[in-house]
Amino acid sequence: MDQLLSLVGAIVLIVSYGALVNGYTTAKDKDYLWCNFIASTLMLVAALMDRVIGFILVNAVWLVLTAISLKKTYAKAHSSEVN
Repeated sequence: MDQLLSLVGAIVLIVSYGALVNGYTTAKDKDYLWCNFIASTLMLVAALMDRVIGFILVNAVWLVLTAISLKKTYAKAHSSEVN
């Protein structure tokens, strides 16, 4: 199960990164951020299952940073709707 989670997470991450570097999205795009959030969550769960400390750290930090970016993106969108 952990291999499947990490594989799906890696595929989501690679596809979203490919879209970013080829100009199909931006680093602040909600779809890109959600792909990063989902991918890092899946890979974090897999890393936790395998108890791989380095990957736990990387994916936990990635998840937190992406969550912060998502919060800022939605807050900015909400404030522009109010104004």
